[in-house]
Amino acid sequence: MLKKIIEKSGFLKPLTVQSLVLRLQSESSQELAPERLPYSNRRRELDYSFEETALQAVVPQIKEEILDDQLEDHINVPHLRQRYSKLLDKTTFDLTNPYLSCGLSSVHSYLQLEKFGNVTPGQLKLSCILGWCYRLQISSMIVYDDILDDQKVRYNAEPWHKQVGTKEAILDTLFLKSSASSLFRRYFESHPQFLNMLKMFNKCYGTCTIGQLLEIQTYDLEDFKTYDALVKCFPVTLYPVRTAMYLANIVDPKLHFAVEQFCRDLARFIKVEDDMWGAYEPITKTEKDCPDISTGRVTWLGQQVAKYGTPSQKRIFSENYGKNETTALRKIQNIYEDMHIYESYKKYEEKFYNEMCESIEKLPKELPRQLFVDLLDFALVKKFRG
Repeated sequence: MLKKIIEKSGFLKPLTVQSLVLRLQSESSQELAPERLPYSNRRRELDYSFEETALQAVVPQIKEEILDDQLEDHINVPHLRQRYSKLLDKTTFDLTNPYLSCGLSSVHSYLQLEKFGNVTPGQLKLSCILGWCYRLQISSMIVYDDILDDQKVRYNAEPWHKQVGTKEAILDTLFLKSSASSLFRRYFESHPQFLNMLKMFNKCYGTCTIGQLLEIQTYDLEDFKTYDALVKCFPVTLYPVRTAMYLANIVDPKLHFAVEQFCRDLARFIKVEDDMWGAYEPITKTEKDCPDISTGRVTWLGQQVAKYGTPSQKRIFSENYGKNETTALRKIQNIYEDMHIYESYKKYEEKFYNEMCESIEKLPKELPRQLFVDLLDFALVKKFRG
């Protein structure tokens, strides 16, 4: 049934549709055994090829709609369309997995949450557009984040503000945000849960902007213990998933509360993972430079020093953290090595995974467990990226 519905939509390849049908049938035909949950799906490499294909299939249409809508009053300035087309491609539409994580999680969440018989071509398309709305928001935030950090590398290339200049890039963040809002309004204004969806959508940008402000402020080492307040990874977990619930007309406050708690915990882990990723992985792998130490960012690594470092380590840390000097950077790295921060992280990672598996077992029976196993595994293989 699902295969016929999706094939009629005309924007997906039959082979990909067949793979989705087989996967959904496999997942729906077996109940996850609680006692096997921590082991049966441990750190799977998930196949999101269908979701990615579906996302890319709607790009030509929504890109033209964005440009038509945003440039309605400037049709006599033709070079603007070419310029903004390039902006949309470079910051958003040309990206691939894992930088489509919010879009992938939107589509995947909807397909898992919606009743099987309610998945229509139109609804599938809406889930893809929802994913792009969130990706456009994130693109806006990434452009201004790169400006604030004076990033030299993004996606293994020059960041947008280095390509067009800081002043133009600042204005482009507003264009991207406006594009996300106009696209969201165009496609979801008539949905019965539009106000709830809009609340999630607006809160996403606001919460992350405040998180960005907190992140660039200066802190003493003792303040690092407030690390959990600085999480800004909600756009790839909490808001897309909860908005997908509203898209599927799931409004039960009990279910939304359970999902919010799970996604908040997952977002905190992703922030810790990102801190470690930036400190220990080369730029060619992270596809961006990481100025956490040189700019004095509050990180999980610094929090460990604040909590467990010796007085001498704390003194050296305070004297050198936030300095963009080779000697200072080396001293901070030495502290991390002496404290075996990496080994501590691996233990934290294992403990977190097992605790989250236990949380999945306790979710309300109305929620599909497989979705949350998938989100957890996606996080553990470092696929939630901006």
